[in-house]
Amino acid sequence: EDNILQPLLERLEQTSSYRERRRQIAAWNAQSPVLKRGLAITPVKFGISFTATLFNQAGALVHVYTDGSVMVNHGGTEMGQGLHTKVAQIVADELGVPLAQVRVTASDTSKVPNASATAASSGTDLNGRAAQYAARNVRDNLASFVGGLDGCGAGAIRFEGGMVTSPKAVRRFEDVVAEA
Repeated sequence: EDNILQPLLERLEQTSSYRERRRQIAAWNAQSPVLKRGLAITPVKFGISFTATLFNQAGALVHVYTDGSVMVNHGGTEMGQGLHTKVAQIVADELGVPLAQVRVTASDTSKVPNASATAASSGTDLNGRAAQYAARNVRDNLASFVGGLDGCGAGAIRFEGGMVTSPKAVRRFEDVVAEA
């Protein structure tokens, strides 16, 4: 069920010129008595993150201040892999504000308790998604507020380029936040 391995392997073989590269390697190996080359496709099925699903949890806290600045705290540990930057990008995109407007603070269990380890390629997946949900909650509340002002549904409100746009008006994100 849901086994995509065969079509995936066929596509990989075509897009990587696998068979042609294997022929070239065989020709090289036939001419080289000492140095040999090799190439293989090896399918492996293992998901990103932890195999114990109870570890696949994350939390994030997103504060939007009256000047429109955004502070994010999440449970991940920044250790040079760019996790804070990626989480900030996700939040900025969700709120439709410039990246420079979003600041990520160091992990703090008083703000986001019981975080999973930042390991197993899960840092951005778990913490980024938690931050996205938190930012989306803020955005949805602001959209409802603007919808009430302009007499339209929250679904008609767009957040992009630092602006909040309804069918009736375009406002700066900071102005919407201050008014809300």
